[in-house]
Amino acid sequence: MTAKRVAWWWVLATGAASLFSTVPVLAADASAEYEARAAKLADGDAKGWLALADFAEEHLLLPQREAALRKVVAVAPDHAEARRRLDEVKVGGEWVSGAEADARAGKEHEGKGEVFYGKAWVSAAAAGRLRAADRGRFAWPIQTRVDAPPYCAVYSAVGYAEARAVAVVVHRVTTGYEAVFGKGRKLTTFAPFPVHLFGSADVFAREFKRMGKLSGDVPKGFAGSYTPTVKMMFLSTDIGSPGWNQEALLHTVAHETLHALDELAAGISLSAVPTWIAEGRAIYSQYSLVGRQWIPGALNVSGTDGRGQEVEKAYKTASLERLLGLDQKAFMQNAAANYAVAWSFTHFLLHGKEGKHRDRFLRFLAGCPARSSAKDFERIVGKVAELEAPYKEYVETLFLPAVKASVNADRKAKGLPGEWK
Repeated sequence: MTAKRVAWWWVLATGAASLFSTVPVLAADASAEYEARAAKLADGDAKGWLALADFAEEHLLLPQREAALRKVVAVAPDHAEARRRLDEVKVGGEWVSGAEADARAGKEHEGKGEVFYGKAWVSAAAAGRLRAADRGRFAWPIQTRVDAPPYCAVYSAVGYAEARAVAVVVHRVTTGYEAVFGKGRKLTTFAPFPVHLFGSADVFAREFKRMGKLSGDVPKGFAGSYTPTVKMMFLSTDIGSPGWNQEALLHTVAHETLHALDELAAGISLSAVPTWIAEGRAIYSQYSLVGRQWIPGALNVSGTDGRGQEVEKAYKTASLERLLGLDQKAFMQNAAANYAVAWSFTHFLLHGKEGKHRDRFLRFLAGCPARSSAKDFERIVGKVAELEAPYKEYVETLFLPAVKASVNADRKAKGLPGEWK
């Protein structure tokens, strides 16, 4: 079927920008409890520190989680589970991050004139033949291809390490999607979807417009999109912004993968459900990414404080009743504030009030798009008027302080001045 041309406001709405058996609950005193438990553990108690890492992850205490895992590997350097959760692999007798391992592999093989294409490193001549076949399909110069069955295939204009990192994030978000958002819904298998990774903002804009069958020009600084009409994801390692880096790119991958899975696995039409549902959960997915790990509910707002500052500005005056009634076009007319409120409200529904609303919210999601109206939300989840006050209290006392802590930790790690108070 020929894909229809789509308007820009709709594309922006649908493509902006270890898992658990029960959704973790944020607790105000979790940090104090962590410290109390840590004080009772001997440095050599690897089993105890791993259990404490579980506690920290369940309560979304990310620095404490890493500290506990570091205690484990200090005692047992080859502890497979701790290294996996730290996203580390052994290379030449040395434990390094997965990203560093991929970068080293790329340099080693590329130094031999080899190219990763599909599922293996091959000679330049063999890669040329494989590229020619793909150019017949996509008509742009592909350097590397990383197949990540059964989820995606990354066609990249840049190197192996970047393409591999994208594939890893797609895999990790996908494997966690069912545990978080698949409850009560039968998910379907789907063919691996193409991910197109460009190395230039200009090439990205041109090919995204052409392949996505879009009308109008691509906005400057646009980060990426999963486009349902062609069932493809489009990304760029360069959007013309000095602050754009691989960390920001991978957050975008997590965001767009959520959109892809809604359509491909859950059968949710992104043009049919309220935009707050699609975008609130996509941003939830985006900031659950910790390095290349996906820890649902985590508030890892690294790389920028813009989204968090929008929450701080918007939540006090936000009308949840109005948010739930916005269509896609109206949502995008005040996108910054609406994204922020949709994100924080989604987090509240999944984690607030000790998970009180979680099961009902997931039942509501399982009925989408058949149950996608504000009226159905109130019937299944709860009256908006009764949710408004506890939502705002949650943002004030738990959500926003955690976002600020994440941003300040990131700024400190990068040697940036100033603190968000």
